Amino acid sequence: MELPGALLSFFLQFLLLPLVPALPRPMNTRDDEVFAPKVMIISMWSPEAAVWHERLPDSNLGNLSSKIIHAPGLSMLFPCATCTEDGGICHITIGEGEINSAASLMALMLSPKFDFRHTYFLVAGIAGVNPKYGTLGSVAIARYSVQVALQYEIDIRSLPPDWPTGYISYGRDQPYQQPFITYGTEVFELNAQLQDAAYKLASKAQLEDANGPEEYRALYRRMGETYKSASQPPSVIKCDTATSDCGRTGLASTA
Repeated sequence: MELPGALLSFFLQFLLLPLVPALPRPMNTRDDEVFAPKVMIISMWSPEAAVWHERLPDSNLGNLSSKIIHAPGLSMLFPCATCTEDGGICHITIGEGEINSAASLMALMLSPKFDFRHTYFLVAGIAGVNPKYGTLGSVAIARYSVQVALQYEIDIRSLPPDWPTGYISYGRDQPYQQPFITYGTEVFELNAQLQDAAYKLASKAQLEDANGPEEYRALYRRMGETYKSASQPPSVIKCDTATSDCGRTGLASTA
């Protein structure tokens, strides 16, 4: 059954109108105002963003909700960036998933509302760690970011008996071989001097802990020396990080 044109138009407006007021509106920003932040903080989803918005005011560095800036092309769930009153620190939530991250950051970088020529970018998010090398609640500062998702995967139920994993590098036919097909974006190296500076600064902080994480870490004590790091209190560590749209866990993932 086809809806008459007028009825369809009314129906669409009825659906869309309630969504419009829910979107954030620009606050205290002029159309010609350009922000040149010293630091741009990047979160992937709401729980990561909430920490910055709730706790930054306590540091006397400003309120990240003071300025709200729209930029075309940002995530539908997170359609604006925010900044402190003086514009020195800004924040954006780009959405989980590599496609959302890429689209949101491209829109941000192309926006005439920002000047990033002298900006440091801080990508801060929640991640897992191999329990052989780290523990729950730690702060990990990466030097290399490695894109690991572009590969083949064979269903584990169809694996040859001597294969330790179903993941195969692009263009190869055996596990643990170097990729044959690459695009030049698989590995990104961050500034090592900046990593060292961030590590030294973060190491001065007293990390918070709680009973829940402590009890969880205690489970690793029965697993021997191999997982000793997982039973330790949280700390600041240097690392490399893997990026993927798929979260993995289990012994095979920590080999």
